Amino acid sequence: MDRTVRVSFRISAQQAERLAECAQAEGLPLEQFLDLALDKALRSSERSRKAKNRAGGDEPLLSRLRVIVAQAIDGARDWQHLQDRLAAEGLRFAPAGAGLELRSLSPDRRLFKASEVGPSYSALIRRFGCGFPGHPHPWLVPQALGFLDGSDDGNRPPTR
Repeated sequence: MDRTVRVSFRISAQQAERLAECAQAEGLPLEQFLDLALDKALRSSERSRKAKNRAGGDEPLLSRLRVIVAQAIDGARDWQHLQDRLAAEGLRFAPAGAGLELRSLSPDRRLFKASEVGPSYSALIRRFGCGFPGHPHPWLVPQALGFLDGSDDGNRPPTR
């Protein structure tokens, strides 16, 4: 069994009320709710730290890739031109979740999330006026381009 330690700290009255409401809504005693919430926050923090360490573990590579990606984006006219410019460096973007990842061509392996080496997927959508070809989440395009009704199919530039 884990050893326990008593910890004391101050929170605002509003935070205390919100905590009590949340615990009650979950049907848990406040102490158990706080324990679970703290565990969840710690796991999230550890995952984030590991991801940062993974990215920062090869800082020279990350720095080189940031320069390569920035130059490729700077001169790219569209997604295909960007992919061609990256391919000349042995790299490519590929869909990953709700964004993109940077992959090496040979061997084909994931290097970093695209947002770790350059602009976010949303920023690239805005730059090129459309989504990445074949991206599995086309609904991100109208959101990134600021279309409120979501009727855009992601294949045309914004008409603001």
